[in-house]
Amino acid sequence: MMILKFKVNGRQVSFVESGKKSYLVVDLDIKCSKVLEDNLSYLDANLEDSGIKLVKLVFCTSSSETYLCSAVAETNLKVVSQTEAERVYDVISNLARRASPCTLLP
Repeated sequence: MMILKFKVNGRQVSFVESGKKSYLVVDLDIKCSKVLEDNLSYLDANLEDSGIKLVKLVFCTSSSETYLCSAVAETNLKVVSQTEAERVYDVISNLARRASPCTLLP
């Protein structure tokens, strides 16, 4: 097993290579008023165009707020560079931002 960690815009992007599968774990801080299934399928469909398959979205709650804390995606890459980590972060965070009613926190 190999784990590589990158910092992108102050957030962590981890690449985990485990046997035949590789995963990218992207730390996010996206506030959601509610989560709609349509948004998740929209996010997944657009990620596949980038060679990334969304596996799981992790949500956290604090008081009355709901946050999209991280996203786990499967990739066919065998190794990831800082540039690739930045691209994946941008793709996932931009799509998540568009999946209203989620908004990216500063």
